[in-house]
Amino acid sequence: MIQITDDADSAIGELCERVPGLTPEDAAATPYALFGTVDEIADKLERCRQRWGISYFVVRDHEQFEPVISKLR
Repeated sequence: MIQITDDADSAIGELCERVPGLTPEDAAATPYALFGTVDEIADKLERCRQRWGISYFVVRDHEQFEPVISKLR
């Protein structure tokens, strides 16, 4: 799940409403959900790489994700 937004907290809240038992803290920490500005998402991807060694992600909307890719280059 990816949503580039200036209001990550609202996006995380919406996800938590749809997934029973998911807390905002867990939603913000999981590498499977990327919410925030381009800079915030790029920073999270770098943290995922450092913490878990995850260096490959699959995204469905390449056009939406392109700014993040450019930031990470």
